[in-house]
Amino acid sequence: MGKKASSRKKYSLRKDFIPAKFVLIIFPFLIEAVIGFFTMGAGDTLIVLRWSFLLFLFGVGVFPLASKIFGKFGSGGFILSQAMGIILNSLLVWTLTYIGISRFSLPFILCGFVLISALCWGLKPLRESAVSKLTEPLFTERAVVEESAFLIIFCLMCYFKGFLPMINGNNGQEKFMDYGFIMSMLRYDRLPANDMWLAGKSINYYYFGQFMWALVIKCSFIKTSVAYNLAMCTSTALPFAMAFSFGTMLIETAAMHGFHDSPIPKYLAGTFTGF
Repeated sequence: MGKKASSRKKYSLRKDFIPAKFVLIIFPFLIEAVIGFFTMGAGDTLIVLRWSFLLFLFGVGVFPLASKIFGKFGSGGFILSQAMGIILNSLLVWTLTYIGISRFSLPFILCGFVLISALCWGLKPLRESAVSKLTEPLFTERAVVEESAFLIIFCLMCYFKGFLPMINGNNGQEKFMDYGFIMSMLRYDRLPANDMWLAGKSINYYYFGQFMWALVIKCSFIKTSVAYNLAMCTSTALPFAMAFSFGTMLIETAAMHGFHDSPIPKYLAGTFTGF
């Protein structure tokens, strides 16, 4: 009886599963394209879309791990996987480069991405967790909402940053150092990175955060002066979306203990948490 019930449950999940619904994930990018076109113009919007899609790919690679950790929640940590993907890929490339096994170059970054993605999608417990989450009836809608929260804030941040894109004293002196660190890592494919102020020496300051964005910039093929501003905007928009996700998780956790679960309070809580 137990095996029959289990098989009926699996059959029910597959029956409700509609692969075509995944096309809806394009919707947040369409929103971003419309906002970008009317605020920044077509050229800048294409650059913003390219950057956004790259971050999306980082998330897809490690989504099984995110779904394993946050599987009891509706989105399965969908937007959180983008941050996890950037961090895990950066940590792998950083470690292997620092000990001299690899170089900080695009081929090695791609190899690291493929390795991490293969582990996440290849390990049976992680893969089963991801497939289970993907077959849930409301997963796509929740993923679309989280991605939309990120891309809308990101696009607006890029628009406002466009009014003052340059680095100057009134705009934050530490940005000179941040940009210098990133440029040093982009020009040199080994670690520790060269100090741009003292020839022949390495940077004697913590810079893993700048390294993560340097890694993304290497993959984006976007001019560094532009990509630096995109990284700054992402550093605000992605935490907003992550906090939005945690806000909805709080309501879902309350629902597990008797609170009425409804989209309106859930997404309002997510929005307030994001802000």
